Amino acid sequence: MLKRLLFYFIGMTLIGFGVGFILLANVGVGPWDLFMANIVAATKSNFTTLFGIQSVILVTAGYILRKEKPNIGVLLIVITALYIGYLIDLILDNFNVMNTSVYGYIALISALVVINIGINIARITNIILPSIDFFVESLHIRTGISFGRVKQLIEFIVLVLGLGIALLYDLPNKLWFGTIIILVCGGPLVNLFYSPVKKFLGKFNL
Repeated sequence: MLKRLLFYFIGMTLIGFGVGFILLANVGVGPWDLFMANIVAATKSNFTTLFGIQSVILVTAGYILRKEKPNIGVLLIVITALYIGYLIDLILDNFNVMNTSVYGYIALISALVVINIGINIARITNIILPSIDFFVESLHIRTGISFGRVKQLIEFIVLVLGLGIALLYDLPNKLWFGTIIILVCGGPLVNLFYSPVKKFLGKFNL
């Protein structure tokens, strides 16, 4: 269990760093990154705090949808969210935004690779789903709609909310061609790296 937990947090570390560099790439972000980045900008807050709040809200909603009582896993989800938020803040506070599109797209693609390796590490350890996926799975269980369809619907809603916040607070546009790359490549990259990551982790008896 300790070994799986260690690799789980290695996966979360890769995800946190990856999201941070996608924001620095400045060539477009995904729906959730847009939503959270605009809330951070509008409230003058930070990712650590808002990721913690987001996780509590989503996990609570998820358990309500499941009609289950929360267990110790809730604490791990919240800790994970705070940790990822802290890593994003760390990246944004210590690195500069990319000043050319070439560097931006290199950073974006590299970050996508890192994130999807991290996601697969977390999946293979089979510890617990992050708050967003936990909420999506809860809606899937409750409604019977496929996990993928629910995820697409939630991302569309979050995208609209993120754009609404940007318009309301006159924030810079964060949707560019990189957003299309994220939406198109995200799923395939997860599948592409699953087998190699599983094979590598198999060396550690995971």
